[in-house]
Amino acid sequence: MELLAPSGSKEALVAAVQSGADAVYLGGKMYGARANAANFSMEELAWVMAYCRKYGVRVYVTVNTLIFDDEFEELFAYVDQLVELHVDALILQDTGVAVALRQRYPDLPLHASTQMHLHNVKQVEWAKTLGFTRVVAARETPLHIVTAMVQTGMEIETFVHGALCVSYSGQCLMSSVIGGRSGNRGECAQPCRLPYTLVEEKQGKFSDIQTEGDFLISPKDLNVLEHIDQLKNAGVTSLKVEGRMKRPEYVAQVVSSYRKQLDHALSKNELKEEDKAMAQLFSRGFTPGFLFGALPKDVLNPKTNSHVGLLIGEVTGSDEKYIHLNLRDTLRQGDGIRLVKDGFEEGFTVNFLYQETRLVNQAKGKAALKRHVDVPTGASIYKTTDIQQMDELNRQINENKRKVPADLRLRFEVGKPAVLECISAGASVTMQSDELVQAAKNVPMGEEQLAKVCLKVQDTIFTVNQLEFEIIGQGFMPVAQLNALRRNCLEALETKRSIHFTPYQKAKEEFTPNPNKTRNIVTVCVKTQAQKDIALKYGARVFSENRDLLDETTGFIPPRADHEGKTYDGSVLLPYYIDQETQRSGDFGLNVSNARSAKYYLDQGLSTVLASVELPLHRIVDMALKMQEDYGGSEGLEVLLYGKRELMVMRSCPISALYNTIPLKCTLCHQRNFYLKDRKGARYRMEGDETCAMRVYESQAFDRLDEIPYLKENGITNVRVNLDQEGIPLTEKILHRIFSELT
Repeated sequence: MELLAPSGSKEALVAAVQSGADAVYLGGKMYGARANAANFSMEELAWVMAYCRKYGVRVYVTVNTLIFDDEFEELFAYVDQLVELHVDALILQDTGVAVALRQRYPDLPLHASTQMHLHNVKQVEWAKTLGFTRVVAARETPLHIVTAMVQTGMEIETFVHGALCVSYSGQCLMSSVIGGRSGNRGECAQPCRLPYTLVEEKQGKFSDIQTEGDFLISPKDLNVLEHIDQLKNAGVTSLKVEGRMKRPEYVAQVVSSYRKQLDHALSKNELKEEDKAMAQLFSRGFTPGFLFGALPKDVLNPKTNSHVGLLIGEVTGSDEKYIHLNLRDTLRQGDGIRLVKDGFEEGFTVNFLYQETRLVNQAKGKAALKRHVDVPTGASIYKTTDIQQMDELNRQINENKRKVPADLRLRFEVGKPAVLECISAGASVTMQSDELVQAAKNVPMGEEQLAKVCLKVQDTIFTVNQLEFEIIGQGFMPVAQLNALRRNCLEALETKRSIHFTPYQKAKEEFTPNPNKTRNIVTVCVKTQAQKDIALKYGARVFSENRDLLDETTGFIPPRADHEGKTYDGSVLLPYYIDQETQRSGDFGLNVSNARSAKYYLDQGLSTVLASVELPLHRIVDMALKMQEDYGGSEGLEVLLYGKRELMVMRSCPISALYNTIPLKCTLCHQRNFYLKDRKGARYRMEGDETCAMRVYESQAFDRLDEIPYLKENGITNVRVNLDQEGIPLTEKILHRIFSELT
């Protein structure tokens, strides 16, 4: 089982490798989902590959953003360089990129990013047809579904530790719509970590609901250290630690803790100590997540959006000079602490720590800090940084203690040079001594003396796994000569390990015509009978998630996340791709952002595919023109003209968390109208679907009705309307205008 660690910087990469990672994932300077990490230039990546190969650590590079049509040439040039470096795999989100790279590099391992929203068995089977060799399961996927995914024969990777997205990854538009920074382009501004107010609407009046905290959709951090055996039994290939934005010490601690648990199951007390050590580095509170059946109230932490630290005591009083403390755990000079009570919060680094009027380096029990802050009595003391832990982790990182096994074979024959062969992970080096083995005048060298020389590997990256001798005659050689032979041979082996790989093949991308001829289709998604009646009157193609409205005139909109992977009869608007024998169209969850992606889905038999609702209009037109240029037509491409976009779809329902509803399908969001209100007063309506996944809608309807002539000029005649709470007059007005201008 692979332990996969994040590497957002060179320092974090070294920390991951030296702490026991089997593989690392990282981003270059382009097209990675963590654009704000330090990331790596091509020159730095060359160093990364050499460093990691020495230790047998695999390197996966993220190319997991959506790609625009005018970026493909640059993307191909970038990937060509990665392939020359022989990275071990690419992590992808964009379907069009996957299709193109599988054609271009037939044997290059491709991993389907969690941004692809793969959360059921049918999707894993589909990913296999695309040429993916591994799927990173959505974080919300429960263990029994992960187990079933493994049975497909695909490598399955699961997140085991770190920050959680509140929305299904790849399905969150909140950052893009509110702030213009798309998570699907590596620029997420983390709106889930902002404060919100829960609001209820009754008869047009809005009232705030009292909640335990303000961070209503801010998740805790994932931690499944105690469940590793269950993942082993499920057959999971890789355990993924989140954290490309985290500091090296965090990476070192988390990787070390999971390495210990993987190598030998920890006792309950040992698990407790490792959890404590990881929580000290960073934690918003820990949860086993939906992977292991957590409820929304166990996943969300409305009280904080940042590092909590460890509770170590309370404030017993303060005066003009000192803060008086009662410490249940050791506090040291240089530690970071946070004092919290009833809205009061103060954080700082410990300096001038006293015990019984003496300045001390560390204290436990009664103590005082020389600091003029008016702190309320009873305030909790949280240690946010442990200076001793940080020092120990930095020593661990910098000592370079990681070793790799090597086999040594020494031929020691009188009258000939000594010959040493060193072998490690398929790489081998053979060298001979400068001098000949002499006939021994006194006691000849035997295996014991020669072994002492061969086992002097403390200053190398190697440990000796197997040592063999072929001794012919009664020979002798100065130890200095043998030491030089061993040293030179192992240095050469280390170098050879750093460049040992088999090149990837390269082929040409092929283009085929677009057979789709779907034109002049107005698709209307409805929620009420009145909306449906008006849409049908105008001759629209109609879909609904409301099963009561379904008949031969109205297709179905399935839930955006269905871990069971159900298939459906009749006409279906697919929120994610599954292969089924029915009339299918593609919805916005497919994240179609380029012509290659659109063409792929149309080739699979979809009648229409909706362009990503994040795209500005000029990008959609570019896509249509590219389809016309490369495939002979843009028929089948569809554009959203009007509607409230779904900004999030999440299992972590804040309503369920607030009211602690068990079982989960409480239907409160259908009985009452709930909203999230942000700091600027904008309200985002929340509504669950039939699987109890919560959707968050944008505050104002998205409106491109004025752009109909421009779309027609550029060959785009398939349009979408998503109706929500629009009444009869507004529905009539919208559809009348669209049909008048399109026809």
